[in-house]
Amino acid sequence: MRTPRILDVVESILGPDIMVWGSTFFVKEPHSESYVSWHQDLRYWGFDSDAQVSAWVALSPVTRENGCMRLVPGSHKGELVDHNDTFDESNLLTRGQEAAIPIDEQAVVHVELAPGQASFHHGRLLHASAPNRPDERRIGLAINYIAPHVRQVVAKTDFAMLVRGKDRFGHFQHVPSPAGDLTDDAVAWHRHILTAQNEALYDGANAR
Repeated sequence: MRTPRILDVVESILGPDIMVWGSTFFVKEPHSESYVSWHQDLRYWGFDSDAQVSAWVALSPVTRENGCMRLVPGSHKGELVDHNDTFDESNLLTRGQEAAIPIDEQAVVHVELAPGQASFHHGRLLHASAPNRPDERRIGLAINYIAPHVRQVVAKTDFAMLVRGKDRFGHFQHVPSPAGDLTDDAVAWHRHILTAQNEALYDGANAR
């Protein structure tokens, strides 16, 4: 998430001050039914601003056959739309949220990537991905970048890590860099952050 080539692109969009709000591995096992429904990220993040961009980094070949990202070009210029919670066990999203509008499949673009390549998308962009049908695992890492002036207005507390420039606002508690892989402190931070951010991610969800 500190890779200069990625941060240079993010800076061209958000400016010189950059924080990471979160990151998520999207892993689809071979021949699995795992998928991502049509959705908009910002519908569930609790921010007061759209000064955000996500980098989707391919860690394996990402193709139509193994469930690459699909998107509707220009949909980020519209408003946030209503979503329905499905809680489908095969859906990789937190609550199986699905945009409650028809999607023009003729307009959809498939984002195929080689390992090490990345795509960038806005939080209002309608996007989805299909299951992985071939024999190899499909792995992507989504990194969610925000400008420091963004506020969390749903959860009581939120966290971010400064990766370039300065934080002149202090709207997020700063997360320290982990000292190593899966250290006790790093795991405790991760659990603490997820507990706080889930307040926004599950806001308004039907009890299950």
